[in-house]
Amino acid sequence: MTLEAIKAYPDGEEITLKTKAILEPLFKEDQSSVSEFTFANIYLFRKKHGYLLSKLSDNTLAISGSEAGKAFLLLPFGLPEAAVLVDILKAGVTLKCITEEDVKALEGLGVKIQEDRDNFDYIYLREELSELKGGKFLKKRNRASAFTSKYNAEAVKLDEDRLDDALTVLDKWHEDRLNAGKDDGDYHETKEALHSMKELGLMGCIYYADKLAVAFEIGEALGRSDTFAVHFEKGLTEYSGVLQYVVKSFASLMPSSFKYINREQDLGIPSLRRAKELLRPIKFIKKYRVSL
Repeated sequence: MTLEAIKAYPDGEEITLKTKAILEPLFKEDQSSVSEFTFANIYLFRKKHGYLLSKLSDNTLAISGSEAGKAFLLLPFGLPEAAVLVDILKAGVTLKCITEEDVKALEGLGVKIQEDRDNFDYIYLREELSELKGGKFLKKRNRASAFTSKYNAEAVKLDEDRLDDALTVLDKWHEDRLNAGKDDGDYHETKEALHSMKELGLMGCIYYADKLAVAFEIGEALGRSDTFAVHFEKGLTEYSGVLQYVVKSFASLMPSSFKYINREQDLGIPSLRRAKELLRPIKFIKKYRVSL
């Protein structure tokens, strides 16, 4: 597929592995550290949001999608001309994942700009998570230590040889979730990510307790930044302290060239927000929704 062949908005091209040749180089140039702005993220959630790659009338590339039946547009490669933007908004479409930098460019256009707190990305210092030093991390550090004291803990690079172990963890996590009366969560996206790690350029580790697989974590570098995004983290919570151990271990095994870790958003889920806040983020990547 070539840039010239991309259909004009509101039509568009389905996101496939063939689309990677166009999108990945563009995402690699991104400096915003927004967790959604990677080819892997767009590809893995293409079905959930019905993503399409389109070309706006001024040739700006955009990704359209929907949630709860409402249309939205992602503009990870820059804003279109003001007139083009206003026409899109007049059609009832919301702009999603708009960065603080783009918000400044939108002021004065008579548009409604709202902080999307549920989708703020949580940013942490890699070095802090790798050590969990100090009083603010005391409980996390103690839980991680309790896990390594009780079990023979082992961290191993996640590759094809370990795929079955990771899938076993994922299926058990999914079963526990359903038994608790919850929905599938990101089960299907995580499963596809495990099967497509090489094609999508994802990296990860799998964790064992007394030779049994109990957790895994996978993610990728974000564009032209010193930030690593954790896309999927799954652990069997019957092993007390496993997730605290995974957070510490994964950060310590990560190359020192990464200064920050983006652990994505809390989606407005109270328990998830509390867990992310307790890891003491140093800042947020703020995102905004824009409408008329």
